[in-house]
Amino acid sequence: MALLKLKNYSLHFESHLNDPHLPTFLFIHDFLLDTTEWGTLVKELDPDFNYVLYDFYGHGETIATDLPITFDLLFSELTELMHALKLEQVHLVGNGFGGNLAFEYARQHSDQVASLTLLSSSFYLPGYDCQRAFALVSQLMDIDRELLTQKVMSDCLFSRAPEKQALFRSAFQKIPAAIFKDSLDLLRNKYDSKHFQFVSALEELTVPTLLLHGDRDQLYPIQFTALYSTCILNSRWFNIPNASHALPVDQPDLVAKYLIKFITSNKMPIPVMPVHQQFVSGFRDIIQKIFTDHYSQHHVLTMNMMHDVEVLWNGKPIDGKWNQRRAKEILLYLFLNKGIVKRDQLIHAFLSDMPREHAKNNLRVWLSHLNKLFHHCADPSVREILIIGEDTIAINAELTCDVRTYIDQLTTFIDEKLPLHEKAATFIKLLNHYDPSAFSAFRCDWIFTLADEIEDKLVSSMERLLPKLEQNKMVQPMREILQAGKVIEPYDGFCDEKLALLQVLPQ
Repeated sequence: MALLKLKNYSLHFESHLNDPHLPTFLFIHDFLLDTTEWGTLVKELDPDFNYVLYDFYGHGETIATDLPITFDLLFSELTELMHALKLEQVHLVGNGFGGNLAFEYARQHSDQVASLTLLSSSFYLPGYDCQRAFALVSQLMDIDRELLTQKVMSDCLFSRAPEKQALFRSAFQKIPAAIFKDSLDLLRNKYDSKHFQFVSALEELTVPTLLLHGDRDQLYPIQFTALYSTCILNSRWFNIPNASHALPVDQPDLVAKYLIKFITSNKMPIPVMPVHQQFVSGFRDIIQKIFTDHYSQHHVLTMNMMHDVEVLWNGKPIDGKWNQRRAKEILLYLFLNKGIVKRDQLIHAFLSDMPREHAKNNLRVWLSHLNKLFHHCADPSVREILIIGEDTIAINAELTCDVRTYIDQLTTFIDEKLPLHEKAATFIKLLNHYDPSAFSAFRCDWIFTLADEIEDKLVSSMERLLPKLEQNKMVQPMREILQAGKVIEPYDGFCDEKLALLQVLPQ
């Protein structure tokens, strides 16, 4: 192990520089891993190649300080490493986020990059979908890192052999939560499709480029790599069979063979007939227009319960036995807790009067039933949105719920400073929308407690608002509030008494 002393921290790296005249690979790992992901691959390289590995900021043995992770910081440490090792030109190889970093470096420092190899790298991140997915994994990092580790390994490894899982787990567990979440934000903010147009950006790339992608990658579709290659003037791409996102871990020997073949080739642009070049240029224009005009479809799970109980996926009903095994109650609880809860929270909310082992078994059956409701849905995109971990249950979707929205609107109403007539009009709408009988369709004490809390807020708001309206002689809104407020009045006859008194007030 070697350490390069930088201004605020030390950069861990490993170098095998046998001959300065030989080609030198510089490997950049994914933000989910560290240099260990290259361990098997570099053993497959011929001795006719030099190579350098390093842990970028906050990963592996490069310990994070209080500095935020930024592309400028990552560029700076890469530049200083090359300078310290006297590397004038390298063959950059990046996996996942490491490929994005290598791409950006090659754009800015093409004279230092002899070639570029991108493994499982994506340059198209639909803003909304990525925000939803990244928000979920950020929350999991905070409340159940073990579940997140299992999810990441499932997403990134095709073959989950024990040694691969051990490598992945060891690397992932070293990453500080803040660095992980900041890296997600860095990736999303840089490549959000709303402002990053990959067609024009990739066209700027001038260095010879190799793109490799696993045919079982669950994070990014392999078809996009073909599109990326079309946009890069001097590029070639290959499909790696039986590999997921972590190519150097899944298929290190095959990746090494492609690297060696690429580096030892002349790397000149593949000749294309003029008619075919015209076709490719037209194809790029079409793709550019598609993504310029594209607005990604939202993946929204909706639950309505304040009038009729219904569960919707992108506006279409999810039919099933929602009245069995507390399915709708558990789903509502998840909605009201932003889509992530601990098993212990569910046991406390639903099964607190039952012996713990019995409660755990009951909850397991209930969650299995809820999961089947999603799995049996005709739309395949909804089938995997419920994530059931050992300690945590989560929903991987944007969530909308009428009672959650109603509570938020009520809270805003209480806190917001509005002119009195607007305050009254808003409160009348809140009263008209509230139906206490809606809660009776649910069979849990916590739901009745929730209804009581909502009604307490409505009652206190009404008791504060009526005297102000009376003082300003606003009789009509008082009348409408009292007529609509009978469903939540503090005692029977309260609204009728106030309405009778309104008869003697000047109109």
